[in-house]
Amino acid sequence: NGTSCTGGECQSGVCCAAAAECKVFSSVSNGVCTYANASNGTICSTGGCQSGICCPIADVCHTAVISGSTCTLQTKADGTVCDTGKTCKSGVCCTPPTSCQTLNASTGTCKYTNKKNGTSCTENGNPGLCNGSGTCVTALMP
Repeated sequence: NGTSCTGGECQSGVCCAAAAECKVFSSVSNGVCTYANASNGTICSTGGCQSGICCPIADVCHTAVISGSTCTLQTKADGTVCDTGKTCKSGVCCTPPTSCQTLNASTGTCKYTNKKNGTSCTENGNPGLCNGSGTCVTALMP
């Protein structure tokens, strides 16, 4: 077992083809070699093995999705928690914007834009106005 033969490796007297990526030799039955899936997370050419398929490594805002014999990364839904106090936005883990900011992550980074001075906002349930610097100023009632 394990001895080289033409085109692969000798297993139980049978020359078996080298295991495909994310597969491992399993057994020989009636002269036929069988292979099992490598353990999930086993390192492969583009990342890690998942269910016998080489998948790219998923970050906190993506999920590896297997379809047939291919694996792709799917963006998690906006608002999915990705880190303490952060959520996914367009596949990027960002701190949520204040009520006086907008967030655009379509370029792969978290870009915040302050809303105009005087724009209505809410801070801790209290109505207010944006100060143009990303902060909601609420009126203190006597």
